Amino acid sequence: MTSQLNVDTIKGNETAGSITIQGEGSKTTNLQQGLAKAWCNFQGTSTISIHDGFNSASLTDEGTGSYKVNYTSAMNSDKYGYAFCANAQTDVGMDDNATTYCHLFVRQGFDTTTTDIAEPCCIIHGDLA
Repeated sequence: MTSQLNVDTIKGNETAGSITIQGEGSKTTNLQQGLAKAWCNFQGTSTISIHDGFNSASLTDEGTGSYKVNYTSAMNSDKYGYAFCANAQTDVGMDDNATTYCHLFVRQGFDTTTTDIAEPCCIIHGDLA
């Protein structure tokens, strides 16, 4: 027998922004803490542009291999988690993050030379403001 639940809004009874979900085994997790707060897949060469994303308002080209993803809704602080991916021959990272954007860079072959790549992407976890 299958079940279907159709809702427009889920809100905690005791605390509006807190929903506890049964996780693996007997462990529970907070639904809001486990959701990505932003993600972006974009064109990183020639004219940069967002292919697809969530909470990603726009991109800023910061120079060769350096990109800024500007958020639609700000993060609570600049101390949040991220995953940034490019390709196997590059070193990727973030620096100079703020509540309103993340700054991504791509280096070729693990040296200090930055390089543009076709489809970088990032995922942001943390608390929205």
